Amino acid sequence: MIELPRMLRTRRPSLITLLAPALALGLAACAGPQPREAAAPAPEPAAEAPPRSADADLMLKLLAAEMALREQDAGAALGYYREAMALSNSPRVASRTAQLARYLGRDELVREAAERWRVWAPEDPQPLRLLGLLRLEAGAQAEALALLAEFVEGSGATAEAFEQLLADLRQSSAADRSLAVGEALAERFPDSPDAQLALGRLALWEQRYALVDEAAARALALRPDWRDAWFLRAEAQRRSGDEVAALETLDQALKSQPADYELRLQYARGLLGAGFSEQALAQFRRLLRQRPADARVLYAAGLLALETGEPEQARGYLLKLLELGEQTDAAQYFLGRLAESEGDLEGALRWYGRVQGGEYQARAQLRRPAVLAAEGNLAGARKMLAELRNAQPELAMQAWLGEVALLREAGARDEARAMLDQALERHPGEPDLLYSRALMAAEAGDVARAEEDLRAVLAGNPDNARALNALGYTLVDLTERVEEGFALIRRAYQGAPDDPAVIDSMGWAHYRMGELEQALDYLSRAYELYPDQEVGAHLGEVLWQLGRREEARAIWRAVLERDSASPAVRETMERLTR
Repeated sequence: MIELPRMLRTRRPSLITLLAPALALGLAACAGPQPREAAAPAPEPAAEAPPRSADADLMLKLLAAEMALREQDAGAALGYYREAMALSNSPRVASRTAQLARYLGRDELVREAAERWRVWAPEDPQPLRLLGLLRLEAGAQAEALALLAEFVEGSGATAEAFEQLLADLRQSSAADRSLAVGEALAERFPDSPDAQLALGRLALWEQRYALVDEAAARALALRPDWRDAWFLRAEAQRRSGDEVAALETLDQALKSQPADYELRLQYARGLLGAGFSEQALAQFRRLLRQRPADARVLYAAGLLALETGEPEQARGYLLKLLELGEQTDAAQYFLGRLAESEGDLEGALRWYGRVQGGEYQARAQLRRPAVLAAEGNLAGARKMLAELRNAQPELAMQAWLGEVALLREAGARDEARAMLDQALERHPGEPDLLYSRALMAAEAGDVARAEEDLRAVLAGNPDNARALNALGYTLVDLTERVEEGFALIRRAYQGAPDDPAVIDSMGWAHYRMGELEQALDYLSRAYELYPDQEVGAHLGEVLWQLGRREEARAIWRAVLERDSASPAVRETMERLTR
């Protein structure tokens, strides 16, 4: 039997694909013993047509229904099917009438057709499903449960029956009562792991995570090696905010089924999502030993190897993707990034030039000017960015900001500021341009300009954490308006409590207010998250003022080992130690 797509009422498919061609149905519905060959009948008077048989009428209705479906006229098709149902006792005609009526929300006709379908095909459980859903939507829960339980039983309590019912309940106007149905069916079929899993999935939709765990536990007691039940339990734990418990659940499942590829893949993805990059990479490597040509795993392993500082491993995985013809644009882009990080600028340009489409084409186009500038061809880089702005307006903002960044790195700060002025003439009020110009003004000590631009950004978006933080930090660091700046930084912290830049600003504000212990707490956290030169300079200064001078020197030395220039650290050291 051909069923309606499960997403029927959330996105309508093409009507001609909704039902099987009516012609084939008509032939099946009308087929019967064929008459023997007979002598040609005597000719009738020309003015009279021969009488049509009921089978011929049925065939015409079905053909008309098919044509209406081809024209995407569901209402007309339903009318023809209803007329065909009146001419036939075919369960297939009743089935199609019921399902198309359900699609159109014609509940009375659904009921009529499903009742006929039930009489004409008493062994078929499907009409019970439709009748049960109608009763549930009408509020007759007890009747609905009886019909739906009969449907499940008549279907052999198969996984397919529960999956079909789950989809129906999710799309039903009575979705708010679906959990009660799931609980009743789980109780009615206590020895069916599929019934327990169905309840767990319904509970997951309702965010009843404790009930999910109970249902998954019952399913696993009945079927201990069931991957879907392990996945369900882990997903509920993840959604409830307990990433560690979710990983422990998947780890426990893997211990009993170490060869289960999909289970290990899910575990690796969980590790990656939780930020355990090295452990995730180890799992992806194990997966590749099982299936060396799995593009999903090669791609993830390649990026992780790049992130964890294993360039040769990354190169091997990415080249394998190219060999397989999978994820080619992404692979070529990251091979370009790898070449760039190794100082192979010509190689980087070649790889970037091969990226042909998708999101990585834009990234490659924006990286190529940076490579040219690194080769010493700043003029060529700027020309490339100007051409990119003209040819692809959707990348214009990134191209403007990219050119400003190249000029700043080249020490041409006046030219960079002029470039931002020019960009804002063409794109007045653009927040990213205003923010960049404000940062440059603050660096130059022009607090008035910085404040003007940042307040313009906040006028359009008062909760912009980045702008709140930048303005607050500027006031704290460069003026005596420390309390005012701290209030802005605190608002930024409420919106972005895990942003190391905001945490650093909180620490620096406390330092400027003379609250050294609070400053130390924030700055230590910021440095742990992002040990850059400015955070290191701030943390070292607070430690110095607390009398912990060896610790301060150790922080500064660590920063200088990573970046010998580190102007923020050098200025702080000279100021405090002279």
